[in-house]
Amino acid sequence: MAEIEDEPIVFDEVPPLFPDEPLPGGWAQIEAVQKLVRWAGRLGKSGASDIKINSSTPVSVRVDGEYYPVTRNIPSPMELSLLLDAVTQDRSSSAVARGGQPVDFSFEVQKTHHDRRSGKWRLRGNATGVKAGLETGVSITFRFIPDVIPELEDLGFDPQLIPYLFPPHGLISIAGVMGSGKTTSLAAMVKRYRQTYRRALMTIEKPIEFDYENIPNAMGTIEQLEVPRMVSSFQLGIESSTRKAVDALLVGETNNRATMESMIHAAEIGIAVYHTIHTESVAAIPGRIIHNFSEVEAPGIAVSFLSAARVLIQQRLYPRAGGGRIALREWLVLDDMHRQRLVDVPVHQLYSELDTMVKKDGRTLLEDASIAHREGLIDDRVLHIIEAEKSR
Repeated sequence: MAEIEDEPIVFDEVPPLFPDEPLPGGWAQIEAVQKLVRWAGRLGKSGASDIKINSSTPVSVRVDGEYYPVTRNIPSPMELSLLLDAVTQDRSSSAVARGGQPVDFSFEVQKTHHDRRSGKWRLRGNATGVKAGLETGVSITFRFIPDVIPELEDLGFDPQLIPYLFPPHGLISIAGVMGSGKTTSLAAMVKRYRQTYRRALMTIEKPIEFDYENIPNAMGTIEQLEVPRMVSSFQLGIESSTRKAVDALLVGETNNRATMESMIHAAEIGIAVYHTIHTESVAAIPGRIIHNFSEVEAPGIAVSFLSAARVLIQQRLYPRAGGGRIALREWLVLDDMHRQRLVDVPVHQLYSELDTMVKKDGRTLLEDASIAHREGLIDDRVLHIIEAEKSR
């Protein structure tokens, strides 16, 4: 029986096996992963968020934060090398991945293979080398990108916080572990910015995920740059923004010293800079920046970062009551008094001081969880997990 490509696939606890798993050797064909994407995108209430294909385990999909194997067989290293070269349209991609360099790419799949009007699944991809027996194989991860950029309110942003997300200049930091929805939150901010202000906005991403050019009722201008296809590095992209009369800048990745230094400089000279960073709390955000610099440089970079900081947010995804996942956040809006206080604090005391500020003047994760619990958005079990974590 032919599959119905536009209907959700309902299951109780564990997703079914992928019904179109190819025969051995079949994963080398791009059509196999296209079928997998169409199927995984319809799993459960909200579809899979990730697909993981490597040369050491069965193909797995992540639904509501949990990975499940969905094939009986394990793809061979040769199959996945050929697949990676096909989806990236670059015959050298698999050699680059096996040689130790990660490969980032974007990928699109028509939702219904016989109807071009059905729209497309858009995915972000990453590939690396991986151990596969005695060989070096390839591991490929696909992450689904939402079709429509959500509204800030739909993502659970507190109405008290939203007006502070659009300062004329300074840093807006969104922290969280990998897969915590940071990119989607930034996309919602860009959407609101473009629908509210007649200003120039620029993004530097790796790869480009959301289409910010075709936002309904958008105003101002938008430039989307992809690293390394359109600009060779985040640092050079940021430096370019300072010479292009840009009002706001989105930096999709803040993971090295050069990017951090350029980003802070852009914020200091009058640009509103939105960026993501990997930390597990608001209080840890400055330290994640500062620790990239030497002991001599740390106090100076701390002053620069804290003087430019406007909003610090940390978010995590938890199971939503009734299915799916929900973002819970802690946050702090910094005014002149906060910034002056933090600038005067020794670097080694910043974490403690910021933690106190969040509890006194911001929103803690536990407070956000308690509100979500009262509104029936999370159940007792999730609340108790967060309470236990914070008590430790």
